[in-house]
Amino acid sequence: MKQFIYILLFISPLISTGQNCKYEKNEVDLNTQLRIKRTEPVTICRVNNQPFLVKAQSIGKNKYLKFRYFRYNNFRILPGSEMVFTLSDNTSVSLTSIITPADTAQNNNSFTTISSLLIFKLSDTDFEKLMSTNVIRLKYFKENGYVNKIIKEKNQETIRQILKCIK
Repeated sequence: MKQFIYILLFISPLISTGQNCKYEKNEVDLNTQLRIKRTEPVTICRVNNQPFLVKAQSIGKNKYLKFRYFRYNNFRILPGSEMVFTLSDNTSVSLTSIITPADTAQNNNSFTTISSLLIFKLSDTDFEKLMSTNVIRLKYFKENGYVNKIIKEKNQETIRQILKCIK
């Protein structure tokens, strides 16, 4: 009986960490031999009354957060501005996107004509903070100011969970 309990104690963390991981991509690049992992997008909150989608990606040791939002009614997050993540321990992580959202390809029938993508490269310190503490609020900047968006309790672990998938 003791052996059975020890086996369960060993296996249970492995089961719980793998259950929430859904990947768009999880493979080794044939040219660079780097492991590439990218989670499927999940909604963290609503921005501009539309889903604000987030996914995590790793390419080798580099880690990224990607956010997609919809630009209906001329809404846009200020290009090159920072996004501030307030954590449940009252600290914050401030990131600046490495790509300007304004400018995804403008094909007439493309998903990118109505949405923009923000990509944030994570330092090791930011990655560890975001992976270990829940995000309770986002602050993003628009042309006429900023918005502090409260994350619903049921979604506060989302960023933590998807970052664990790419560790």
